[in-house]
Amino acid sequence: KQEPYLLSLRDKALIKEGDIILRMGEGWLSQFICKQLNDTIHISHCGILVRSNTGGFDVIHVLSKEVSDTNGVQRCSLDQFTADSQRGTIQIVRLKKDSTHILTEKAIYYLNKKIPFDHTFNLQDSTAFFCSELPLHILKYHIGIDLYPSPPNTPRFSIFLDKRYFIDIL
Repeated sequence: KQEPYLLSLRDKALIKEGDIILRMGEGWLSQFICKQLNDTIHISHCGILVRSNTGGFDVIHVLSKEVSDTNGVQRCSLDQFTADSQRGTIQIVRLKKDSTHILTEKAIYYLNKKIPFDHTFNLQDSTAFFCSELPLHILKYHIGIDLYPSPPNTPRFSIFLDKRYFIDIL
């Protein structure tokens, strides 16, 4: 069995709370997402990094009950998040605007609200989220950066690589 895909201690030392982590998952659903989005990058999932109770990092992200025991906004360890990724696909970006504490606080807020998964992928309805909708919603409604696609459709993950708003960490 192949070793799990984990970030090195050196890589982990570069990240901060509020960073956005992107990955390509290993399953058929990840392949389907990539094909449907037809994006410029091979990414199928994202989340927001927060400090764990042990001093490391966790990821707050959104999954449906079809692929997870929990439906909607949930929390897992950074190592679990990366282990469920295709090797070499992790990308981490940081918002240039000094608002990463808001990303962290609001990710925890929506986790505690137990927001379910948005099976309709409707950006106009904040009673449920899909994975990229969580950081996009926080950016738009709590930080004032609107990266929602126009016309409203499912956003591509490459939106998080926009150098006007984000810097590459990994």
